[in-house]
Amino acid sequence: MFRNIICILAAIILIAFPVLAEDNFTKAENFIKIGRLGDAIQALEAQIALKSDDAEAYFMLGDIYLRTNNFAGADREFQAAITFRSAYRAEIGKKFYSAGLTLLNKGEVDWAKDLFQRTLKLDPAQAKAIATACLTAAKRYFAVSQPEKAEKLLPLILSDKTLVSQFQAERTKYGEKILAEAKEESSEIFLFFFGLPPNCFKKF
Repeated sequence: MFRNIICILAAIILIAFPVLAEDNFTKAENFIKIGRLGDAIQALEAQIALKSDDAEAYFMLGDIYLRTNNFAGADREFQAAITFRSAYRAEIGKKFYSAGLTLLNKGEVDWAKDLFQRTLKLDPAQAKAIATACLTAAKRYFAVSQPEKAEKLLPLILSDKTLVSQFQAERTKYGEKILAEAKEESSEIFLFFFGLPPNCFKKF
């Protein structure tokens, strides 16, 4: 009799746990769809409480944290996902790359660099794509006179040697522009100081 009770309880547990797991994932997905990310996090944490090695739950948690710019939280959960399912490495690398690209386009260079570096640790094959994106951004920053942002991207551009010369060309072009502006400003100051009209030397 006692043995039968034990068997029945074991069967109930085996049946109930998958149902609970499915419910947690379903809840999380539905909460994500309507933007209730806090509730989605709670559902996934409940799933992890049931199954501490659930790679999918950790992966979904990491994705939520990444969306909300909680990069430390994202990294923690993603690392756990990789621990239990190494096949997630490339997919997580792509997510870091995508988030980094978004931040780069917003001008958040430091955060973008951080995410790109995380990408390269997980998926080195993304090096060329990252270098190309950084070069494009660097050209834009030189064009709008933000050379400090462009220079911050150089270490990532260096991973693709074929792009380095293009970066150097943009740097030189920017330097020449600044020098030309400085000369023009000096000429105007000189003319003003001596009371001469602007452009008085142009006919010569």
